[in-house]
Amino acid sequence: MNVCCVREKLFCQSLAKLKEDVVKANTLVREANFLVQEMAKPIEFSVTLQIPASNLSPNRRVTEHSLFSHFYVCAA
Repeated sequence: MNVCCVREKLFCQSLAKLKEDVVKANTLVREANFLVQEMAKPIEFSVTLQIPASNLSPNRRVTEHSLFSHFYVCAA
């Protein structure tokens, strides 16, 4: 298998893992927002994805879980 195919496969795996993690985080945020609404608290949670600028280079070497390592649940 050539390097290009390996890189593409790793990218697709990382992207699939990111999607899975974001879906989980969004589900938890939805539940948290429901709970704070029930408690009449003025808080709203959200999910924020941050991709470091260094990860946006087309020449960056791809390693598993290295592309999308920063997302946060924020309260406002």
